[in-house]
Order: sequence, then C-alpha cells, then structure tokens
Amino acid sequence: MSMKPVANRFIDDLMADVMPSAAAMVDFGLNNGDQFPLYEAYQKGIRSGTIKAAELNEALGDGPKLTSLVQRINPELTVTTDYDDMEPPA
Repeated sequence: MSMKPVANRFIDDLMADVMPSAAAMVDFGLNNGDQFPLYEAYQKGIRSGTIKAAELNEALGDGPKLTSLVQRINPELTVTTDYDDMEPPA
C-alpha cells in the first residue's frame, strides 16, 4: 500500500518537531481538545518505532484505530476524528 500524502507529511512533521498541516490535524484527531499530549504520543511512537508509518497511514481518519496506536505510548489517550461519526457513502 502506498503512503497517503497527508500521512507521509505528518510523519515528516513529527520527525522535524513542527506543527502538522491543518489537514493532518483533522485526519489524526489533533483538532479536538488539548493537542499536546496526543502530538507527543504520535511523535514518541514514530521516533521510537513503536508506531510504524504504515500503521499511521492505515489508521488515518479512524479514531478507534488511532487510539489503539497512541495508547501504546500513553494508555490514557483517546483519539476522535471528525470522520468517526460519518456514515459510509451509499
């Protein structure tokens, strides 16, 4: 599976310690509530290899999947995205 551009850029931003794009903020749930603990968990996970790039790519926009990834770093975190309550296309 090829990397989605927003996921690839998000990983680059985490590695460079810069704030991600608005699109990444929405796709990875950083636009809901206090973003620092969540950003820190993503960053620690990617930098340590605890969270793999392919896993982030696959979980993009899916709060429960993203939650399972960040909870490897901080079990108290929950991720919600703007897509979680959307109905699948008909």
